[in-house]
Amino acid sequence: MNCGEIRNRGIEIALHGVPVRTRDFTWNIDINWSRNWNKLVALEDGWDPRVPYQSAAGIVGNYANIYSYLGKEMFWLYGRGYQRAPEDATYVDANGNTVSCAGMKIINEKTGYPMIDESPERNLGKINPTWRGGLSMNFRYKDFTLGMNFTAQMGGHAYSVTHAILAYQGKLENSLSGRNDGLVVEGVNVVTNADGTVTYKPNTTVTESINSYYNQIFKRDNAEENIFKTDFLKFKELRLDYNLPARICRKTKAIQGLSVGFYATNLFCITKFPIYDPECGTMVGTNVYSGVEAGALPMTRTYGVNIKLSF
Repeated sequence: MNCGEIRNRGIEIALHGVPVRTRDFTWNIDINWSRNWNKLVALEDGWDPRVPYQSAAGIVGNYANIYSYLGKEMFWLYGRGYQRAPEDATYVDANGNTVSCAGMKIINEKTGYPMIDESPERNLGKINPTWRGGLSMNFRYKDFTLGMNFTAQMGGHAYSVTHAILAYQGKLENSLSGRNDGLVVEGVNVVTNADGTVTYKPNTTVTESINSYYNQIFKRDNAEENIFKTDFLKFKELRLDYNLPARICRKTKAIQGLSVGFYATNLFCITKFPIYDPECGTMVGTNVYSGVEAGALPMTRTYGVNIKLSF
């Protein structure tokens, strides 16, 4: 679709400072932080605002969808998730106390399995991060320079096809619990009383089959179990350079400058995203869509040395 109106408003802050400066030592620091607010203002005439605009329809079947609604922020992940007790739900514990169970998973009392939505219409998180930031520091001591670059983001989400397939097949550690004697999944059972009212009680049912349990919760249909935050802190680059003093270069009568440097990239990434790189996307045709990871490769860590000569 090539018609519509999107509004983007943002803020970016950049700070530069020199906390320490002496004859032999200098410390430079640069910080940047940005945030963007987008909004789907309009689509084609007559568009029903109750109907979302869908990006990359069918990108992962019908397991997860990327929807944008008129008048709201764009690019949200929708799909099936766990059925949960409503806000006013309570149960009575063994001591006679009334305990809130709002938001707890609803468990099938017969099988011990969590109940999954029938329709893939649950809002499971936005794709775009709330903010992005970066930090660069540079230390110079005489003729040596040490530089470091960090990047970070917070607030986004992505659906991981890789996680869904590996967990479904029992190849990840999160499918180890209960393999010998089953599990009692934390949640509540729904009790329908004789008068038609509904009450709740804590689940005490051991899973009927641990294999069937994991096949159900980790299948690609259960988007909630396969959508993760893409928050991260990355150490993007470290480099150390040495510049040969100018007085020595002059003595050669040929070289005006010489520098030798060592560098390394992608040294580490702190994230709870389970599969490789949280900065993921999936290509459909010539377009790359954020918010879906499908067979992504891990970051490549590189090391190198460079030599610069000036004549």
